[in-house]
Amino acid sequence: MVQIERSNVQGLIFQSFNYPLVGHFFFQFPDGAAAREFLKEWVPHVTSAAVDIKAKPEPLLNIALSWQGIQKTGAVDDRAGAMPATRAFRSDFRDPPNPKAMRDSGDSAPANWWKGQFVSEDVDVAMFCYCQSAATLAEQTAAIRASASRLGIKELVPSSDGEPLTGRLAPKGVLHFGYRDGISQPQVNWEDAPGRPDLVDLRRFVLGYGEDPNKPIPNREPWTGLVRDGSYLVLRWIYQDVAKFNKFLRERSKALWPNMPADEAQELLAAKMMGRWRNGTPLVLFPNAPQPDPADFMRNDFDYTMDPDGERCPFSSHIRIANRRDDELNDRNKSMFPSGTPRVLRRGSSYGSTLEGENDDGLDRGLIGLFLCTDIESQFFALMRWINETNFHAKVDNQHGQDPLFGNRTTPDRSDEFEFQAKGEKHVLTGLQDFIRTQGVLNLLLPSVSALKQMATPGA
Repeated sequence: MVQIERSNVQGLIFQSFNYPLVGHFFFQFPDGAAAREFLKEWVPHVTSAAVDIKAKPEPLLNIALSWQGIQKTGAVDDRAGAMPATRAFRSDFRDPPNPKAMRDSGDSAPANWWKGQFVSEDVDVAMFCYCQSAATLAEQTAAIRASASRLGIKELVPSSDGEPLTGRLAPKGVLHFGYRDGISQPQVNWEDAPGRPDLVDLRRFVLGYGEDPNKPIPNREPWTGLVRDGSYLVLRWIYQDVAKFNKFLRERSKALWPNMPADEAQELLAAKMMGRWRNGTPLVLFPNAPQPDPADFMRNDFDYTMDPDGERCPFSSHIRIANRRDDELNDRNKSMFPSGTPRVLRRGSSYGSTLEGENDDGLDRGLIGLFLCTDIESQFFALMRWINETNFHAKVDNQHGQDPLFGNRTTPDRSDEFEFQAKGEKHVLTGLQDFIRTQGVLNLLLPSVSALKQMATPGA
């Protein structure tokens, strides 16, 4: 049984901080000396999972590095007789973000990422600074930038105005498309207690403990210490076209249900696309109307036993793809995922001002998602594939269907049909549009506190 030392694990792995503001800072090291000095200065300020955030201390700081950033620190230089460091770090982390695996094509292709200011491979280190107030964030921004400037470290800013990418806690938990967020997260067996199939194995999220609790940890010294108690982190910066989405809801819901009040029709279509009513009420439990009581609309204690044919919650709705619960996988995916549904820990925030209505104001808004796992390929990439091609479910006929909210319509061989049932009738909605656009992706490692110290002073 594993006992994780929380003081050695960065806080984001164990919990969402849910602070009002978060600054995302990206830097490129000029050399190893600057990299090590920068880490020496900032590692003492890292927030571990042992910190009690109920008292709202600020700022909270976590640090992640890319493979090239780790290499620049000198912590993975070739050592005589040592097993190659690449054996300890997965290739899906070491390689640049894979647009094919994520289905990032068309406007979401890497050529359009980061507003053209830099490319993903330029980023050596990312810092996430969570604050309670704008004043504290401004103070920390100045301190981080002064430190980088003093050491000759280049800041990579994904905008022409020089402002960092700043996330905000969604007002009342409601994101730009109008959906309540933060309801469904994996329930993790952090204590590694035996006989808890209802909880997700901690090894899906914390590195260095082997994939099987009954097998010894692979001996990958001296590099194992750089990996253990860390987590791989995929950062995705997503633009949301709110005006297009609102127009789509109005026009298509009116065509589907011309005799229904417009507001009710739009909410019903939005619910079918997500799998929850926009206030969070799960369709499986309440298929006819959203519930006003938080005890109902915040519920996550359901499966699809009562809805085996997707009559209430469509098979390709977002929540049924992202967390298939007890839905049956087809034979091919059963063999690929013997332990069940691929799960990731989801952190992140919205950014940009709120927009209502169908008139696009031209401003940037969307989501900054942080996805934590121990196997990018079989956890994160698998979910991205399912979002863009619903070919994993044993009962889905349209094998090329997509998540109606987050699918990329330029994906080859995709289907733009969304099949669902409502009011006792089956509907096939065609002409789905792109409601989101990928604006940047990073593959990072969120190392343990001890690993960060080791990178700051390799060989010490």
